[in-house]
Amino acid sequence: MLDAIKNFMTMERKRNLSKNAPQKVLKNVPVQVQIKTGSRDSFSYKEETKYFGLLEDNRVIDFKRVELFVAKIEEGRYYDEYPVMCFEAANLADLEKKITDFDGKEIPADKLADYLIIVDGQHRVAAFITYNERNPDKQKAVPNVNIIKADSSDDVLKFLVAINTAGKDWSDSDRWHIARNLNDESVNKINWLIKKFGFNQSTAQKIYLGRRLSKKEFSSMLNGNITNIEVFNDRERIEIGDKFIEICLQLSGYDETKMKLFSKRYFIDGFDDFSKGKSFEKVLEVIKKLNYEDLKKIGSTDDFVMMLKKAK
Repeated sequence: MLDAIKNFMTMERKRNLSKNAPQKVLKNVPVQVQIKTGSRDSFSYKEETKYFGLLEDNRVIDFKRVELFVAKIEEGRYYDEYPVMCFEAANLADLEKKITDFDGKEIPADKLADYLIIVDGQHRVAAFITYNERNPDKQKAVPNVNIIKADSSDDVLKFLVAINTAGKDWSDSDRWHIARNLNDESVNKINWLIKKFGFNQSTAQKIYLGRRLSKKEFSSMLNGNITNIEVFNDRERIEIGDKFIEICLQLSGYDETKMKLFSKRYFIDGFDDFSKGKSFEKVLEVIKKLNYEDLKKIGSTDDFVMMLKKAK
């Protein structure tokens, strides 16, 4: 990454360390669970005490959603048939998948057998943990916990792709998060924009890939096949994306909230349109002349192109 981006990340770490406001967290506590055993046609449940952990590819837990599930549990309206899908921690540890407990800490090797790693259902599990904490005399077990077998890292990725592609409440930004398994530079930078500044995934794609992937390409990427998608690992476009974001950071004064302005698609679209037949370096120098307050008045790609022409 360029110096400006590195500087921003250093400043952000310092700001995070200085925050004293309490954050909502989940406690790493044992929970009674009802584990489904047997086949589809003939199954039963066995109750055990387990800790839950998270895979690095889980979405960030939305506590508003957790509270909605807590309300359903309290009102007796929770649908027990909702499956909670997990891998055994010991299995994933063998596959060198990054896993943590609910406190975000590494699970000790001698405790792995006590943990189930959630791949789908973290909001529901969080709701049961929250409910039990508030109702110590009315503890409830997490129902319908399903254990998935994984023989390889590819098995884990393929399961995540399948369930996240099918899941109605998963956005394309969530699915980009899953693609981190690919360890691709373009993918990692797109995810950084989505997570850090709330960029729409289509805008982030345009910045670092030059265009949005087709549905076929997107599906292929999620399945781990990017070698035939020409826009990946385009070194020139990655450098252009880095420099574009570097200037956006400078114009925003390295303010995370102000960076949200540049998530509007017409800024990168206008940049690409204005750059046709020109040196990217010269266009980037033109953008440096702009004023953040003036940029707030931009409402379309044409508006931004016109501003660049005047600044030239």
